[in-house]
Amino acid sequence: MAERNSAESYSMHNILVGIEEPSLRDQVRTALKIFPSVRGVPVQRDRLLDLISDGGVPAAVIVDYRRGRSGTDPFIEAIRTANRDVHVLACADRPERNLFNKAKVDLDIFSLIPLPLDPFDLLRRLHRLVEALPAA
Repeated sequence: MAERNSAESYSMHNILVGIEEPSLRDQVRTALKIFPSVRGVPVQRDRLLDLISDGGVPAAVIVDYRRGRSGTDPFIEAIRTANRDVHVLACADRPERNLFNKAKVDLDIFSLIPLPLDPFDLLRRLHRLVEALPAA
């Protein structure tokens, strides 16, 4: 009975996974399953902004990073404009390290997940994210 009560005390956090490449999206969602307090919810990238702007704000979003002409990702800028509180993780091909760091600071990205995906690195970054989520 005590185990059930402690399990019920977990607050379930939704993490929207708006990665376009299906196998990468599935890998991220599968990795999220090891954390009992989160649920990876697949979402079409074009629906993400609507979901973030509506009342039910997710704990975090995981998206593809696409560098625009301005040097940053306009989609992540739009997410930040819609909601500053949501944690953003972005998957990106390994650019130069200084571009990675500049993007993290400019867009307030919680973590950039380098591609090709290293499963251990992914789990480490997701663990940091789950630890940073507010407790209920």
